[in-house]
Amino acid sequence: MPASAYLFFGAQSNRINAAKLSWQSQLKELAYVKNELKTERDNAQEQVQKFEKVLHYYESQGLKHAETIFVTADQQFVNGEIDYLQWVILVNQAINIQSEYMNTLNSYNQAAIQLSKLYNE
Repeated sequence: MPASAYLFFGAQSNRINAAKLSWQSQLKELAYVKNELKTERDNAQEQVQKFEKVLHYYESQGLKHAETIFVTADQQFVNGEIDYLQWVILVNQAINIQSEYMNTLNSYNQAAIQLSKLYNE
């Protein structure tokens, strides 16, 4: 076999080996990216579940407590049992409960959007 044939086949062999190495490297990178995506999905799912539990508390108890505070504070203020400052403090507590509910709802929505995004990409 002429020397030029060895050069040709040697170059081809080197290209094949380089392609194999590139392929193996890309497979490893793919496995890494898949693992990262799974981890992100798991974390997003945990966040959604965490916020669902907190929302459940607010929707089953917290908001009812806030409403009770509003009604009771109004009744006590009208009946002269508490002064204006005490009424403001109580109403502020009820508003804080509602505000925390809204913040939690926003956080839940953001986590749900992130989870949906991770599953749709």
